[in-house]
Amino acid sequence: MNTIILLAVLFVMIIILALLTRRMGMVPAKKIVLSAVLIAINVILTRFLAVNTLYLKINFSFIVLVVAAMYLGPVYAGVINMIEDLIGPFIIAVGSFNPAFTITAFLRGLSYGLFLHPSSPVNRGLSRFGRNLARAFRVPEAKRNTFALFFVSFVTGIVINLVFSLAANSIILHYYWAVPYAVLIPPRVINVALMIPLHTIMIPLISAKLMPQLNRLKLA
Repeated sequence: MNTIILLAVLFVMIIILALLTRRMGMVPAKKIVLSAVLIAINVILTRFLAVNTLYLKINFSFIVLVVAAMYLGPVYAGVINMIEDLIGPFIIAVGSFNPAFTITAFLRGLSYGLFLHPSSPVNRGLSRFGRNLARAFRVPEAKRNTFALFFVSFVTGIVINLVFSLAANSIILHYYWAVPYAVLIPPRVINVALMIPLHTIMIPLISAKLMPQLNRLKLA
């Protein structure tokens, strides 16, 4: 029964993505397929290859969101993360379903897109500030773009992990399940402290190693 429900949800997911990518009566199938693949990887990283408890979540699903954000944009990254939150419990239950978490999942993916997609004003503004900062620190001109990318990655890691992992999710757990903040906050602070350096290191690596390969494949 769960498999039937999952297939139905995946069908709805494809329809949603098709509507999002419809342009001039044509649907770019490659973009939909890539999105579906990213959703599948997101489920695996979130539900199987992760530490998931009520109080602490450590996983590498952010890598999927970074790729989606850089390559497909904010809305796709948001929808991909939201759909993972919807179909994940049918595959392996972790905690209780709550629409508040689904909303924050969408906003989290959307935020990655705003910070990382090249056409986003937020990304352009942060990159420009990073290059100015590099100039102020007398970083050689040839390395200023790299410095700016690490700066954007660092800011992305701080904002997203503080806003969503630490603040939003803690508030939801406290409000709906009455979990004391004294129990929630300490492990989440550790989580944030681990994830910010990972973001700072992994985002430039993804940008340098994976994105050129995807761009050559012209999947979007």
